Amino acid sequence: IELNANASSLANLAQEHDFNVVLVSASRGECPDGLRQLVGVVRQHWAACKVVIGGSICDFGRDLGSGIGANLMTDDWQEALGLRI
Repeated sequence: IELNANASSLANLAQEHDFNVVLVSASRGECPDGLRQLVGVVRQHWAACKVVIGGSICDFGRDLGSGIGANLMTDDWQEALGLRI
């Protein structure tokens, strides 16, 4: 768990960990550009990694997820964990 993750903290995690999936919980107040930046850092360090965005930001619709670059945007944890890796 990385609370208040940012580009720098994700880059530090990449030095010691190899992830298959990154789950991001985002509120409606999150900036889509900031989330897009996080997804970019994930792709840079873990090219095959899946990115799932959840939380109240999902109230804006699933289309936002594709604009951010996420593989999936859902507020259903069961759907998020069922993502094929």
